[in-house]
Amino acid sequence: MEKTLENFCMKRDGKVVSKAPPCSKTDLRKTTLYLLKNASASSDYQDAALLCMLWYLFGRASDFALVQKQNLTIDAADILFVRFIRLKTSEEQGLSLFPDLDFVTCPVHPIALALITQAAPCVDLLDNLPALPVQAVVSLSPATPLLEVLDHPAEYAALGAAAAAATTGAAPAEKTPTICSHVNRVLDRIAANAGVEAALLLPGRSAACQRM
Repeated sequence: MEKTLENFCMKRDGKVVSKAPPCSKTDLRKTTLYLLKNASASSDYQDAALLCMLWYLFGRASDFALVQKQNLTIDAADILFVRFIRLKTSEEQGLSLFPDLDFVTCPVHPIALALITQAAPCVDLLDNLPALPVQAVVSLSPATPLLEVLDHPAEYAALGAAAAAATTGAAPAEKTPTICSHVNRVLDRIAANAGVEAALLLPGRSAACQRM
């Protein structure tokens, strides 16, 4: 029964959609160990931390995009605690991180590697992830008063820059790098070489970015 539930899930309209097999801890160890053994740049250690953190904590790869260093805390019992927001539900969650006996799959070890190997100080936990697209917080319509535009020149100037970029052949939205596409590229690059035969269900690997 558990295997059936893992391989198939029901959509809201009642239809059943097939899923790729979930990533096991053995698969996680293979991919992470391959990245650590063949690392040639700091981004390889960042990717190892990304895969490990996604396996333990996050149901969707997009949930990891907003995680910053300030979201990590240590409580009174010396337990590492991470807070993050589910983008789909806007729900804030907090989870405790405990060391694993195997350092390759330990959630604390990749966090330390990610912090040590960052190219420059930054607020993000991982510094090699694509930036989230920033949408304008204001909109311009025929009913917008001229005085409102004159009082907030910076906000409405951003709208003009966005419109100019759209008319000069800017990249379409589907080609904009995202954390989901980043996860896909990492897996496509290392899965076969790491000895993982099946196409894994990792966050960002499907359109729904479902849990591993």
